[in-house]
This record gives sequence, C-alpha cells and structure tokens, in this order.
Amino acid sequence: MNISQEKSLLHCTSMIHTEDSYFNSEQATCFFLKRTVGNTEHHYLVTCAHVLKNAVRIHIYLDYYHRETDRIEHYKKITLAPKDAVRIHPDCDLALLCIDSIRNKNTDSDYYLYSPVDINTIPDEFDTFSSFQPILMLGYPSGIHDSTTNLPIARTGITATPLYSSYKGKPEFLINIPFLNGSSGSPVFAIKEDIPYLIGIEYSKLMEKVTLDKLEARLYRSKKVTRELETGLGIAIRADQILVLLSSSFHDKDL
Repeated sequence: MNISQEKSLLHCTSMIHTEDSYFNSEQATCFFLKRTVGNTEHHYLVTCAHVLKNAVRIHIYLDYYHRETDRIEHYKKITLAPKDAVRIHPDCDLALLCIDSIRNKNTDSDYYLYSPVDINTIPDEFDTFSSFQPILMLGYPSGIHDSTTNLPIARTGITATPLYSSYKGKPEFLINIPFLNGSSGSPVFAIKEDIPYLIGIEYSKLMEKVTLDKLEARLYRSKKVTRELETGLGIAIRADQILVLLSSSFHDKDL
C-alpha cells in the first residue's frame, strides 16, 4: 500500500455522536463508502445499527479545506437529522444512510476532506484470504483520537477465525483486536497485494461465561457464581453484508 492510499484511508472515518429523543448520547465510529449507480456516485455513512437506530440527531466531524486561504479547518461539526433515511440490516448490527448532501456542498474552492471507501474493495470471495489474515482497523476506541488533526487511531492484528468460515453460522468473524467502547462501526481492512480490501465492521466484544465458586465466609460454604469475562477478542460483521443492505428495496434518501 503506497503513501497516497494510506493517507486516503486515514480520512475514511469520523467520530460519530448521536442523541436520542431523551437526549441520551452515544459515541462511536463511522466510515464513508461510495458506489456508482448508472452515472451517479452516491456516498454513505456506515456504522452499527445500535448507534443509529434511535438517533434523532447525528454529529460527525470532517476537515474542511478553504482554497482562498489555503487553510484546513479541522474537526468541523456536521449535524444530520436522519428520520427515516437510516437503513437497518434485518439480521446484523449494521446500518447506513445516504449523505450525498455533504458531497454536494463541495465546490471547486471549498470542500470537505474525506475519502469514502470504494464499494468495489469489498471482496467477492473471502476464501482467497489467509486463515490468519493480517488486518488493519481504524476508529476511535474510548474516544481516543488526535483532536488537533482529527485523525483516527490505527490498530493492527490478525483474524482470530477465518474470513471464509462464518463464526457460529453468522456472517461474522473474530479479530485479535480488543473491542473498546467507541469502536463500534470501525472498518476492518486486509492488505493484499498492496490493495486495502474492506472485509468487516467491528461491532462488539467477545465475552466468555465462567462459573466460579464464591466462598460465603460466615457460612463456610461456597456457591456457584456465573460471570462474563472479556476475552480480548472483537467481533466483526463481514463486509459483504453492506452489499446485502444496499440491495434491499430502499431508495437513496439524500440528507
């Protein structure tokens, strides 16, 4: 992967803040995707369904370039009111919405600096990847990011289960990158022959139920207690589910 591709990937994500009708807020990660239908290019915001499902306001943050002053305005806040424009996957924790309105605000002199991932980088087949595939994930774990330049955090690891093998019968796979709050919606890439392929979207952590003996000191007896322990593994939805979502009977609604 060359330097130009690396810089492009660094601008494919945004931190996302959502608010519901009760003013409860949530922070997560989203990324941008583009596809061409006929002669028209459409842009989408992709994240997890649990992030967008009840949102009445969505805030994302992009860099904005002013050509006249040759200046970049970092961390420019954009507020969206999705209403019924959000598409929710019926079976996966995956959602998207069309954001052509943001792209349409760009002019020759002033424009938002974001680089949507091309839909064609989603693999047609996953059995050509290694069973222990090196991966790259971009996002905002625990809200960590460069607040000056608005750049995300890059983390690397390998797949913990093969991409071609659906984990527990679902279009998912495990990754050796721990899930932290704020990582929901982080894109996962596999670099193959210097091409970054979009292979997944992290949405949760893998927990393991463990039964322990807890000693009740006063009674000198133990009882069984079940607890969930973190495994250090993340769960990712396979990226081909984006294609399933886009092929559903929805019309793109420009926000």
